[in-house]
Amino acid sequence: MTRRRESVFYATRQAVVLICCLCLLAVVCVLVVESSALDGKKRDAFASMDRIATQLISDTDTPPRIDPVSLKRLNQSYSIHGLKFVNLSGVGPAGIPVDLQQEEYSSAARVGEGWRRDSGHPAKIHLVRTVVSNGVHLGYLTTTLSTDAIEEEQGAVRQSIAVGGALVALFGLIATFSLDKRRAASIEVLRRHISALARGSHQQIPPTMKTWELADCMNSLSSIAEELTERIQRSAQNKKELTTILASMSEGLLAVDQEGQVILVNDAGRKILSLDDRASLPATLAEIPDAAVFQDLIRRTMEAGVALAEEIDLNDSGRNIAVQIAPLRDENRDVGGAVCLLSDVTSVRRLENMRREFVANVSHELKTPLTAIQGAAETIHGDESMPAAIREKFISQIVKNARRLDCLINDVLELSRLQSSDEHLSKSRQNLIALARESVAQFKETASLKGVTLKIEVPDDELFVDGDLRALKSVVDNLVVNAVKYTPRGGRVLVRLKSLLSQVVLEVSDTGEGIASEHQARIFERFYRVDAARSRVEGGTGLGLAIVKNCVLAHDGQIEVESQVGEGSTFRVKLPRSSF
Repeated sequence: MTRRRESVFYATRQAVVLICCLCLLAVVCVLVVESSALDGKKRDAFASMDRIATQLISDTDTPPRIDPVSLKRLNQSYSIHGLKFVNLSGVGPAGIPVDLQQEEYSSAARVGEGWRRDSGHPAKIHLVRTVVSNGVHLGYLTTTLSTDAIEEEQGAVRQSIAVGGALVALFGLIATFSLDKRRAASIEVLRRHISALARGSHQQIPPTMKTWELADCMNSLSSIAEELTERIQRSAQNKKELTTILASMSEGLLAVDQEGQVILVNDAGRKILSLDDRASLPATLAEIPDAAVFQDLIRRTMEAGVALAEEIDLNDSGRNIAVQIAPLRDENRDVGGAVCLLSDVTSVRRLENMRREFVANVSHELKTPLTAIQGAAETIHGDESMPAAIREKFISQIVKNARRLDCLINDVLELSRLQSSDEHLSKSRQNLIALARESVAQFKETASLKGVTLKIEVPDDELFVDGDLRALKSVVDNLVVNAVKYTPRGGRVLVRLKSLLSQVVLEVSDTGEGIASEHQARIFERFYRVDAARSRVEGGTGLGLAIVKNCVLAHDGQIEVESQVGEGSTFRVKLPRSSF
């Protein structure tokens, strides 16, 4: 409704302007017509006066005598034609004096003719013309014209102009409203097109405009829309690429402005800073609890304007975060914020600690048998008169520790082979029942000498797995050896195999002392011993269960333990069944 009112107002204003112009044109036409009519009347009157004066003077004496008698006769002659004669002395008909200083007489004296319009009603025009005979100025010939006829003609002209002007104004008003309606419709189409462009609909087809001005405007808008669409698409593509890059980064990225407002944080940064992936962007750095530890580092970076790097413990959570912070600069090279690169190096530091512990444990485990071998050898070498029985005892100790050293080295090499990414297992179809029977047969005598009953239970069907023969044999042997080793005399060890859906399950159970719950989570670590002193007496290296776990994981299997102190333990290995 408002746009319609504006359109009507615009059309009315145009119509008023048009009518005013037409009225002004009519007034000009009236003035021109009146002036033309008046000039025509004056020209005709002057021509008649000139003709009559010439004719009458030619009939009189030359030069005429301007005396009262002659003047009376001359006025009688002129009065027949409606004219009056005034001599140079200013004496008119019947001796009436005339003021020769009047405008029409002064003008006639200068240029030969003059006129003056009387402002009375009805209006009259006084015409004066000089009378000259043979170059002699005799006087003035004057007459008075009534403007009634002129006014009648001018009235008719005014009426015609008024009717014509009214018709033209009516036509102009109709044409104005018609054109304005057409223009308003085009403007409305243009407005809708612009509104659609403002809402982001840049792919719409531009409408056809019916006026050249709006058509040029629409062409310009179409060009702008095409360029804007191209820029938006390019910006969206750049944003998509940037988002993909940020999302694929393993390092966390956090950007803040000079006031500490968070500008950007990627997915990895959210994970490191313990932020909800679905939560909105934090308003300030202070709203991120885990970011408080490096707020001071950010502040120092922005103050100094140089990049800084530190490794921090994130809120005593046991996570090590490497933080690299660089200042953000604007186009004037002024510091306007900071960008933080966050790397979770917890696993790296854990591996480094494990490596150091492994080296220390290996060094310690190697040093113990080497020290025993060195001591026994030096004793034998330093006492040549040593009795044979004692010498044999020391030699046995050397052999025992040498074997222990050999086992330790072999276990370390085996564990390294399993953990090496460059070492590939040679997998083939293996009969796990045959491996279990072979292992039980191998350690049957050892169990008997210790007074431990060793049995095996297997199903009637063969159980096959895809695996490395050496690694699978190491799994079975280590579990059986450990069960026999830590089961006291009179105890029992049972090796059981069964099929469970798509898996083969190997269980090694014993009636030994059992493992306390606080140790069960760590018994698969390298060199971890529940009872270190007993393990060394039994000749263990502390790597057996670590080798078992790595072998099982290398075969995409699972290993678990169930144990209660005083009742015994059960180690359960689940391996994928062979697909052949």
